[in-house]
Amino acid sequence: LSGPPQYYELKNKNFAGMQSLPSSDGDQVLSATGAFSKIDNIEDYEWTAYIRRFGEGADPAEAVETLKDLWKLRFEAQKVEVFQIMSTELRASILGNGNANRFDLFEQAIDDLDSKLYKFIKAE
Repeated sequence: LSGPPQYYELKNKNFAGMQSLPSSDGDQVLSATGAFSKIDNIEDYEWTAYIRRFGEGADPAEAVETLKDLWKLRFEAQKVEVFQIMSTELRASILGNGNANRFDLFEQAIDDLDSKLYKFIKAE
C-alpha cells in the first residue's frame, strides 16, 4: 500500500437514480487537467459520495455499485481519451507492471467493476 490517498474529492449530491454521471463530476477526474492526469497511482486518489444522499440507512456497498455503474458509462464513452491522459505509472497501478500500454487490458478493466480502475470510488 502507498498510504492514504493524496487527493480527495467529496461529493454531496444524490447519485441514486441518475442515468449518467454529471459531466462536471466526470471532468474533475477524467479531463486533461483532472485528477487522473495528475496522479501516478490509483491509490493516491479517492472520490467519495456522501452516503446519506442515497437515503436514510442506505447500504454503502450498494451505493458504491451504483456509482461504479455511472463511472463505467463515462469510462466507456471516453476510453481512448482517458487512457491517453493517464500516466504510464497510473496505468501500471491499475493494469499491473509491464501492462501500462495494453489498451485491451484497460478495456477489460472498464468492464470489470471489481477491477483496480474503480478502487477510487467510495461512499461514506
